[in-house]
Amino acid sequence: MLDVIRSLSKWGVRKVLVINGHGGNLPTLQVVARRAMDELGVRVYIYQWWTSSIEALRELFEEDERGHDSAAETSLNMHLHPELVRVERLVDEEPRGSFENRVYRFGYTHEMSDSGVFGRQTTSSH
Repeated sequence: MLDVIRSLSKWGVRKVLVINGHGGNLPTLQVVARRAMDELGVRVYIYQWWTSSIEALRELFEEDERGHDSAAETSLNMHLHPELVRVERLVDEEPRGSFENRVYRFGYTHEMSDSGVFGRQTTSSH
């Protein structure tokens, strides 16, 4: 990503919008954004649909439907690419561990969930 931004900066680009589709990318993108500013003077903005749409998500989905790979994400995928969603494989799974009063720690999804789903996925719809 930084190499792409370096190339763009040579053509005079001073602002870049990165559309992030995976929460695990955010820390790396933040480092890239900082380096792009410090080294190239390029401002990098990171857009994530789930944080920019939080009000709508709260209106449409219950709390346990807004977790990783649960109904909110799966419904979006059903809308965008219905042929790729295997509805017969939807599951509900409570993640291991607590998200109350979060503090950040690195962890892999499989440490929290066997299926990758954090909450209810079976309520997904187009």
